Amino acid sequence: MELAVAAAAAQLSNPHAQHAFYASLTTRPRHDEQLASGAISRAAEDPSLNRYSDCFPSNSHLAPTARGEYLNASLVLLRRAAAAPGVVVAAGPMAPEWHGPDTRAAFWGAVWANRVSLIVALAPPAAGFQGCAAYAVDGEFGDVSVELVEDVASVAAGLGGSAVERRLRLRKRGEREPRAVTQLEFRTWPNYGVDARGPASVAALASRVGELLPANGSGLLVHCAGGVGRSGAFATLASLWLDQAVLRGDSVFSGGAEGVLLEVRQRIELFREQRHPYGVESAVHTDPCCSFPKQSLLLILQQTAMQEQAAIIVGALHLLLSPAPAGEAAALLERIGQAAESSMYRGPHRGGL
Repeated sequence: MELAVAAAAAQLSNPHAQHAFYASLTTRPRHDEQLASGAISRAAEDPSLNRYSDCFPSNSHLAPTARGEYLNASLVLLRRAAAAPGVVVAAGPMAPEWHGPDTRAAFWGAVWANRVSLIVALAPPAAGFQGCAAYAVDGEFGDVSVELVEDVASVAAGLGGSAVERRLRLRKRGEREPRAVTQLEFRTWPNYGVDARGPASVAALASRVGELLPANGSGLLVHCAGGVGRSGAFATLASLWLDQAVLRGDSVFSGGAEGVLLEVRQRIELFREQRHPYGVESAVHTDPCCSFPKQSLLLILQQTAMQEQAAIIVGALHLLLSPAPAGEAAALLERIGQAAESSMYRGPHRGGL
């Protein structure tokens, strides 16, 4: 199994293979087609509650909230293990002083309603539509009160100061018992890109998530800015890693490198079906969901970083399965890391994923 994952990672370190991987994904409806079909009608009722005008979640998998209000969040089911729980995938909360209307009450209502115990924040607080409002702070948010108990730099192996861990205590009006929630804020995964250390830091993040979650992997919420690109990649990786941990001797993969890529492809397809067609970023000129000009030089230059999300998933999974690779495996990981460092991901782009 480890050799198969290593071979798949080596294959996806090639930009042409990344291109082919994304080209093989099923064509999904465009935003206008989704609107016309009514598939995203709940989000369309009040577009201002969505950070991006073209990132509306599917009605079929909307995550419940404590008071039944709308939140741009989906409950997605990606795992193969029997009775495996879903993961809540959300857009980053908004607030007027950051961007947009205040959605923090709905966000914390979703945390409570879905019994979330761990929030993985892939977009740190930043002003503007591609950022995220500060929400892990003391305050009253609708029926939920939040108390910040602890705020420390993560000392988990491999994170190297790139993450902050916050312990929070939640109370809900009408409920007697408080709940404990941990927020793990990962600060080095840029919008439309990858961490400069490539799969290594993302693998360390996934490993820490596995340590913080209960054995069955329940209670996980992941968000970035739009809750589509980075969140989709990490939710896919987490589903593979958690399944592998639960199944132990029974691998979730079969059929060598092609079997690994097939499994990753199927989970990306599930995410796109349940959350949003743009899920786990792909190159604009191969993704029919994207409507920007094919000849745009900037977008073409950014395609490598966007396509590398799949390479990050498989490369990080390989590191998780083989934490101390040697020989050819080590050389493979170095190649993946060099590819990540050369990505052009810092330029502007259409809506934040």
